[in-house]
Amino acid sequence: SISFVGDTARSANVRVWDWILKNWRIATVGKSPFPQSGTSSTSASVAFYLGRKINELTGKQVKYVTHFKPSTAISGWFNGATRGTQMDSVLIKATESGVPRIDLFVWIQGEQDNASSYITYNTSWDSIKATLRRQAYFKLTTPIVAVGMPQVSQGAKNTWQGADKLLRAYDTNTGP
Repeated sequence: SISFVGDTARSANVRVWDWILKNWRIATVGKSPFPQSGTSSTSASVAFYLGRKINELTGKQVKYVTHFKPSTAISGWFNGATRGTQMDSVLIKATESGVPRIDLFVWIQGEQDNASSYITYNTSWDSIKATLRRQAYFKLTTPIVAVGMPQVSQGAKNTWQGADKLLRAYDTNTGP
């Protein structure tokens, strides 16, 4: 089992939308969507620490509208140009949260896309970006940050193909 690593202290300035109770609460390790351990804790660690770092650097409150679904391929969001249930779910959550705008979108790519071809992955990724940019709360200039899986040289046990090629390619986020 993988465990959450590092300082897990919570901050009142980092909040997460609770889509079950329909309210904002303080982001806490050990409470969804930031599990203490398990396969999804590594991805959740990235989001938790990023939120704390943004707050530390800007002094602004950080609010997360998250949709973590461990071990889900990009095809759950989009399969080429066909919208999937994961994309629908995050759009519903963002609308229900009442945020007037999204300031940053973070895509934390998992291992399920190891076998994806670059072309299929890229088409799906462009579809995700285009869908986000059509939302009233998502400006055309909103940054989209993609966090990928590590390379074998960085300690990974696999070489990540489709997702890795996309994430390592220059993407200005000005396209679809």
